[in-house]
Amino acid sequence: MFRRRGARPRVARCVPAEVIETALKTVGREHLALVSSFGTESAALLKVMSDVDPAIPVVFLDTGWLSRRRLLIATR
Repeated sequence: MFRRRGARPRVARCVPAEVIETALKTVGREHLALVSSFGTESAALLKVMSDVDPAIPVVFLDTGWLSRRRLLIATR
């Protein structure tokens, strides 16, 4: 994600929202997306990301492990 020299130390001790903000400033929204399987572990990151910038695209990754109900929710 951060390939520029010196970028990692800037975010090493940041809270998640600051990491997302740094990514937005570094690469811009047109080059940034969140990949999510919409599993339980995804909820926290999705929330933080939407708080920072709800226009960041979310790419759905169908792992084949979601229940039918959760799959319907994820594809809305």
